[in-house]
Amino acid sequence: MLTVLEDVTNYQDYGWYQTGQTKITDTVVTSVKLNLEQPEVRLTSCVDSSAIVIRFQKDGKPVPLGPGNGRRHKVASQLVYAPASAGGTKMWWLMTDKASGTC
Repeated sequence: MLTVLEDVTNYQDYGWYQTGQTKITDTVVTSVKLNLEQPEVRLTSCVDSSAIVIRFQKDGKPVPLGPGNGRRHKVASQLVYAPASAGGTKMWWLMTDKASGTC
């Protein structure tokens, strides 16, 4: 969340905006443990940001950027089924997600 807030602040400071959408593709279930007190599911997915373009607010032209580290990244995620608070309604929560290479 902190990274998103930093991006928004930077975009405002530099007069940029973003077009396009990120897609989550190729999701694979790697582990399911439903017999735990808090059931757990682990996934790997490909996050594809190849359609994202950062543009200048003043004229809509693309911001020239360096080569970066690619536009498709593999992410490993852990979801846990638990209540929001003591006695609350149970739901699936994203506990961790971390980069694990490229797709």
